[in-house]
Formats: sequence, structure tokens, C-alpha cells
Amino acid sequence: MKIKTLVTVLTIFFLHGSEKSSPGESSSNRLKTEAQTPSIEEQLKGLKLEEMRFSYPIDIYRFSMNKGYSPIKTMPPEVAVRMAQFLPPKDLAHLAKTSIPMRDVAKLAMTKLEFNNKPIDQINAALDRYAGPQLKTLIIENSDAQKLHWDKIAQCINLQTLFLVNCKLIWSALPQELTALTKLHYLSFAQNNLSAVDNWDILPKSLKGLYVWRCQLTLNELPLRISQLSQLQELDFSNDDLSHVLNWDILPISLKNINLSDCGLTLNQLPEKIIELTQLQQLDLSMNNLSQVQNWNVLPAFLQVLSLDNGQLTLNELPEKIAQLTQLKILTFAQNNLSNVQNWNILPLSLEELYLQQCQLILNELPPRISQLTQLKTLSLFLNNLEQVHNWAILNNLPQFQDLYIQQSGVNHRPNIRQSINVRLQ
Repeated sequence: MKIKTLVTVLTIFFLHGSEKSSPGESSSNRLKTEAQTPSIEEQLKGLKLEEMRFSYPIDIYRFSMNKGYSPIKTMPPEVAVRMAQFLPPKDLAHLAKTSIPMRDVAKLAMTKLEFNNKPIDQINAALDRYAGPQLKTLIIENSDAQKLHWDKIAQCINLQTLFLVNCKLIWSALPQELTALTKLHYLSFAQNNLSAVDNWDILPKSLKGLYVWRCQLTLNELPLRISQLSQLQELDFSNDDLSHVLNWDILPISLKNINLSDCGLTLNQLPEKIIELTQLQQLDLSMNNLSQVQNWNVLPAFLQVLSLDNGQLTLNELPEKIAQLTQLKILTFAQNNLSNVQNWNILPLSLEELYLQQCQLILNELPPRISQLTQLKTLSLFLNNLEQVHNWAILNNLPQFQDLYIQQSGVNHRPNIRQSINVRLQ
């Protein structure tokens, strides 16, 4: 009730200020009316800042600015500073006319810090100045962050994204300050040395994305903490050694994107747990030994991206399960031996990108199924033998088609297809 009343009072206040006095109105009446109108400071007295946060609409602010008023100047400084959190950057300049220290305004406006190839002294100086509850994103890349001020990061209790990528970190344990970041959603320590880390149990349960690719990890099992990350949607262990991992059953069912590319996996069968990941949309198993896999039927039905390139596969036919992936948009079989495959007719009609480069294909014609993939935008066939292909014109039937890659495939001139299609010959 108090909030609704305040909005009404503020609206009346600004509307009242925008009206000009009528010629017949006496100065005494005007003074009497003004005397009856409490000042904005009086109207705000006793209100908690938390209530003010939701009770001072931006539209009232903009209305008053359009009328030439500066409502922030009529506020107590502490209220105006709070107000700064909700103003677009272009409006922050108006605060320079107030008595509020601009460094306080800048701090409230600073919700993201990003550094690429910067010295640690500069990074720490910025953290010393801007670390606080308002900071939502901290990204540090290609910098030496071994002496990072973690005590300042711990003050960023509302931090949602923390990326420390290629920062020359060599850790035997994750920093304990991570436990203070209870609202952290996305965490990346990619391209650092975490080979000795064993305290994965301090990872915040709020995580939605964990990216530890190329971290020199050699794991005998996935960290058990992963099973407790019930909100986890993205998991990236690519370029780490997971060749001895067996406890795939701990993967949380919330996962939507798993990247296990180049993890040294030699799989006789795909982990059975995968079929339980009913929300899984992207699965990358590229650059592993998949030559013995038979249980393709565990692939989740709602996959949108499937990457199996360079999987040491020699296939006489595409896995039948692919026909059931009716939402599949991107399929990558590159650098496998598909020379004997004939059952192209099982390719899902939902495909938008199909990558078959360097698959030892010898084609006299494009598979007729291609002409039915009306959503297809990209087809990659380079480093195959396409010299005898004669039916390129079927690509003209695909309204969305944009890119054709046929480099080093025996095709020396542009196929007779519409000019709007981008063709890579070299």
C-alpha cells in the first residue's frame, strides 16, 4: 500500500510541476498550494531504501526529465544513489549535477568488468574500486591472474558469471572464496592447470554452466559434486583426459549441453545415463574413439546438435537412431569413413547444417534425401571425391540454403546453382 501511495504522490508531484500558473491565479493562492504540498524529502521520509528500489518508476524519471526537471536533485543523496542502479547509461550524466560523489554512481552502474591481456595490477585496482554486490559479471582472459584479489571477488555476492580463461593459474585447490558466490551461474577456469585440484565440493550449487576445458585434468572419476549441481545445464570437459572415467551416472538430468571432445575416450558403448538426460540438446563426442560403439539408441530424442567428427568410425550405414532425432539441427560426421553408407534417407528433415567433409565419399550424385531437407542452410563436403556429381541443381529447391563447401573435391568450377548460394571451391 505504501509503495502504491508513493508512486501516486510522485506522479502528482511531477505533473504538478509541469503545469504553468494561469494568468488569473493570485500569488497568494500559489504560495498556499505550494505550502500544502509536502517536499519530496518529507514524502520519502521513513521509507526504507528497499521499498524505494521498487517504488520509483523509471518512467516518472524520464517524464520529469522531458519536462526539464531533475527529480534526482530533489531526492536525498542516498536515495538518488540507489536510483542510479536502474538508470540507462545515457541518463547517468544527469547525476553529475547532484551532490552525489560520481565514483559512487559509477560503482553502482558498474555491473560488468572485463579484461583481456591486462596486467594484474590494473585488474586488482579495478576490483579494489568496483567490487561489490552490484557486480554481476567478471571476465579475465589471457592475463596473469595468479595474484588476483580473491577477497574482493568474495564481496561480489551477486556475481553470476566468473570467467578466468588462460590466466596462468596453477592450483592445488580451488579458492575458498568461491563459497561466498552463492548466486554464481557460469564458471570457467578453462586453459589453466587444475591437475592437482581435489576440492571440487566447494563449487556453488547455483551453477548452470561449468567450463573446465583444457585444464590438464586427468580424472579417474567425475567430481562427485557434479551430481549435486541440480541446476547445471552446460558442462565442458573437452581436451581433458577422462579415459578412465566410469561414473557417468552422476551426470545431473538438468544438462542441456555436454562437451566431451578430445577426452581420450575409447567407448565400447555410450554411457547409458545419456538416455536419461531428457533435456539434452547438444552432445559433442568428437575426437574420441567411437569405433566400437553399437548402442546409438541411447541418444536422447530431443538432441539439436550432435558432433561425432574424427571419431575413428567406419560405418556401412548411419545409425538408425538418427532418424528419430526429429529436432536435430546440426550433424557432424566429418573425418570418419562413410564411403559405404547408403541409407542417407534417414537424415532428419529438421537439419540446418550437415558436415561430411573428409569422409572418403565417392559420389556420382548428391543423395536424393538432400533435396528434402528444406531447412538446410549449410552443406560441407570438401576433401571428398565429388568429380562425377551431376545433380547440384537439387540445392535450388532448398529455400534456406546458403553455404556449400566443396574445396579439394575434384570440382573445379562453380556448380549450376543459384547465385545467392555461397560456394567455396578453394
